[in-house]
Amino acid sequence: MIIKEEKTRSKSQSLDVDSYYSISKQLPFFACPSFFYTKDSSLVVSKYFYCKEFGIPPHPGTFSEQPNKWIEHSFFIGNCINKVETMQLQKAKGSK
Repeated sequence: MIIKEEKTRSKSQSLDVDSYYSISKQLPFFACPSFFYTKDSSLVVSKYFYCKEFGIPPHPGTFSEQPNKWIEHSFFIGNCINKVETMQLQKAKGSK
């Protein structure tokens, strides 16, 4: 619901903003951020970095044999990392 509302607001005001970034900045006003950090999510992120660091698949088999849930998680984590890195680069360019 929050995502839909934010996307509608961005379109109606012709804003060129990342809806997910905007939501992440507003979230602390509505809920405690620790609510979103669970042991399971922490383990998934740890697994992602471990597999990336050592170049090993999280599960036996080829890409097509990986569980769909893992593929979704890995793309989501990768996108989040890319967004954070992009924001950091933009911030660094703006401060020079």
